[in-house]
Amino acid sequence: MDLIESDDLRAALENASREAEALVNTIERQGGNLDPVYDALEVSVRRFEEAGYPIESIVPGGDEAGLGFSLKKWTSSGRDFYRAYKKAIKKDLCKPHGDLHKLAKAGLSGGTGAVVAVIFQSLALPPAALGFVVPFAAVIVSKGLDAFCSLED
Repeated sequence: MDLIESDDLRAALENASREAEALVNTIERQGGNLDPVYDALEVSVRRFEEAGYPIESIVPGGDEAGLGFSLKKWTSSGRDFYRAYKKAIKKDLCKPHGDLHKLAKAGLSGGTGAVVAVIFQSLALPPAALGFVVPFAAVIVSKGLDAFCSLED
């Protein structure tokens, strides 16, 4: 069964798409300032941990063993968490001829919701981690995938 066939997950993806679109608008209103992204990540980390999930469960498959520890270390700061997780997903997301890069580029033409769905499914995240996708999708939509990949945050 496709992950998106679940009614609950479909509703969660639609909600995440709306949240990402609102975050895109906030980023643009603030002239590209990413502070709202960092704030959203702090909230996502707190909710995820309060729900009893280990932060290591959002580490992309096959990534270095130390990333889970690195994420734990940076969960108190949205900016630091953003940097650590971006480093992990850039390997797949920013390879110009990689599958995830191609899907994300195609998703941009489909709008914010498509980018949320592509990232969520491609990283094979647990449903409870959907909140982590929103800030990254918002940055990709507002800045563009190439800018996201080249941004030094």
